[in-house]
Amino acid sequence: MKKIILALFFSSVVVFATDYSGKSLEEMKTIRSTLSWMELPSFRAEMQKRMKNMTPQERQKLQDEMKQSK
Repeated sequence: MKKIILALFFSSVVVFATDYSGKSLEEMKTIRSTLSWMELPSFRAEMQKRMKNMTPQERQKLQDEMKQSK
């Protein structure tokens, strides 16, 4: 029974995941501090996808900016 409840819960999180692909990097940095726990997985996935396409210098700069904005 617990497995079924957990499966339903996690599937509902995926269904209600927010799409951040249309947001700019600046918008994402701004909304980062206002995210709910349900939005974090999709936010992290989008940030990781974007960071793969960055140079090491750009990636480090972004990480430094996000650490400062905590």
